[in-house]
Amino acid sequence: MPKMITDDAQLQEYGVTAILNLLLCDENKEVIASSGVIKPLVRALKLGTSTTRENLPCALLRLSQVNENKSAIGRSGVIPLLVNLLESGGIRRKKDTSTALYSLCSVKENKIRAVQADVDA
Repeated sequence: MPKMITDDAQLQEYGVTAILNLLLCDENKEVIASSGVIKPLVRALKLGTSTTRENLPCALLRLSQVNENKSAIGRSGVIPLLVNLLESGGIRRKKDTSTALYSLCSVKENKIRAVQADVDA
């Protein structure tokens, strides 16, 4: 899976969208998370196109619906990036981002990360 996230912006966008579509099937969530996709997704969130940044919060939300993934997602450094996404973008992105943060913050360590991200912003 990580190979789907490349330096080419257009391919990256397609890769993230494909991962999001695969995550719509509950059976894929654990397999995709265990494939090492979290770090490349965070990288794509930092460097991606507006469409990539639009789709990523929803992909992270879908991954976070498996409790075992929440800590790994939080440790990836994505929470400050998600907090920053709340400041811009369309309604859908803000909704997906806030819902992803809500899901991730059901883990205490991620609550601390979210508060710290807001303080540092």
